[in-house]
Amino acid sequence: MNPMKMYKQITLGIVITALHLFHSCQKSEVSYAFPDFPTKGQLSSDILNADMMTGLPVDICCTEKYIVLLSPNNDCWLHIYDKETGAYLSSQIHLGHGANEYTWLCDLNYDAKNKVLTLVDPNQKKLLQFALSDSATLHPKHTTKIRNVTNAFRTTFPLDTNHLLISSKENPWLQITVMQGNTIATYTTPLQDPMEYAAMNSQSYAVLSPDGKHFALATLYGSIVTYFSINEGDIRLQNIGRYIRPMGKSDGFSLMFTEETVLGICDLCCTNEYLCGSMINSKSETFSTIVLWNWQGEPIAQFETGKLVHHLCFDPVNPDILYAYSIDKGQFILEKYHLPLH
Repeated sequence: MNPMKMYKQITLGIVITALHLFHSCQKSEVSYAFPDFPTKGQLSSDILNADMMTGLPVDICCTEKYIVLLSPNNDCWLHIYDKETGAYLSSQIHLGHGANEYTWLCDLNYDAKNKVLTLVDPNQKKLLQFALSDSATLHPKHTTKIRNVTNAFRTTFPLDTNHLLISSKENPWLQITVMQGNTIATYTTPLQDPMEYAAMNSQSYAVLSPDGKHFALATLYGSIVTYFSINEGDIRLQNIGRYIRPMGKSDGFSLMFTEETVLGICDLCCTNEYLCGSMINSKSETFSTIVLWNWQGEPIAQFETGKLVHHLCFDPVNPDILYAYSIDKGQFILEKYHLPLH
């Protein structure tokens, strides 16, 4: 073959390959768009307690009779309030290094079907379960060792009496295990963008629907929400909502807050029908809106609150009622919202 002709063919091949790679990169570029919620409005609340003294809690949940706050305050972890009046009732589970004391607890949830509160002890990798009596007294029920996880595990939810759903900051991102520790299903991270991966590892919120069929993770830095379905030991990604681009200083694993960082989701709660979040969408913690999606990631509603809603939870008896721990004009308050959804 003529050398000049061969040279032209090689050059043309390189150009075509470069163009193909360029267009492939363009197609795979991550884009972000804030949801267009079909229902928008303003929500007012019933103030249950305007003189909360626990500071910012770690978590919140609601039972048939009580609102329970997880907060390391007054040497105790759990603080129980009357759901109807907002009156303080008791503080339990001691903070410390002694017997039946804990240096850190997280992931407070209420299992309405089995009437138990669950907590995670990340230091000892244990799932703690308590029964809550009619006299607002906690009774230890069961402790489960969380197996097959590294120090980077994020949270754990009981799927049923024999299976756990474990979320980690390292792969496997999600796994279902039996109580004895055998893993029966895994899912690796769907986030290939380094900034998204770092944002999810920095400050994120996880929820499991009451029926155990849906799971979601959302970021505070930027706003990325991943939606999963859980069905008979099978984990499937339903959607990735990319609403606000994560910005900040990344070390490759986590993301540090900078003046460029826009804050997104600061808490999640859910029902079997809806995923609900408190969305800041600002570079500073001023106020937040309450936003709802279905479990396919389709936007449902957005409600202005005029407050900074830090933690929120649905009523297990009436899913149209939302309880929140908020900041209003510098004051910590416990409040109740009625969602106009049904």
